[in-house]
Amino acid sequence: MYYVKIKIIFLAIFILLTQLIISCEQKNPISEYGNALISSYEQGKKAGEEANLKNIRDAIQAYHAANGKYPETLKEIEGMMGSPINFDLYQYNPETGEIKLKE
Repeated sequence: MYYVKIKIIFLAIFILLTQLIISCEQKNPISEYGNALISSYEQGKKAGEEANLKNIRDAIQAYHAANGKYPETLKEIEGMMGSPINFDLYQYNPETGEIKLKE
């Protein structure tokens, strides 16, 4: 009888430890939600930068059509944009008029 009680106690402890290990391996929903929010924010930010890049390209082409040359700096077309340009985000070649996002 004594051994049966010990076996039952060990079995109960084993089951509890197994449940504890399984619950630790499950994903934390709050962490998952936070990661999804951060990912969505970064994707939205990247999409905004790419849309702004297209607008800057259009302004560069308009400047070229009006002046017969590409602007020396992006500062020259900032007035055409209607909003300030974050120059740190872009790599611009004034010889070719090519612009891209910095990596």
